[in-house]
Amino acid sequence: ILPRIEEKTGTIIQLNSLFPDIPSFYTPIESDIIKACESLTKREASTVAFATEGSFLNQMGMETLILGPGSIDQAHQPNEFMALDQIKPMQKVIRGLIERFCLQLTEPKNEE
Repeated sequence: ILPRIEEKTGTIIQLNSLFPDIPSFYTPIESDIIKACESLTKREASTVAFATEGSFLNQMGMETLILGPGSIDQAHQPNEFMALDQIKPMQKVIRGLIERFCLQLTEPKNEE
């Protein structure tokens, strides 16, 4: 549509980005964090097309994924909301991740 407006009006339209690009990131599907989240949520990981800080954490060498309760369709809207029944299941997931990655850092020692 813009080329037609330029041609019709004799105007030169220039597009400039207001913000620098946020790079995408990648964490292998076989990674521990993704496998743990899939197990805890009973859902398969997938990709999303929106910006987060995840790419910056990923660049620092962290296995990164985006996970949370609610729906992106309701997030960052004038009347943003999250159903209350989504909180307890996410608490269970977060508790499971803490147990897996913060409390079980080493293999149990075999005490014989």
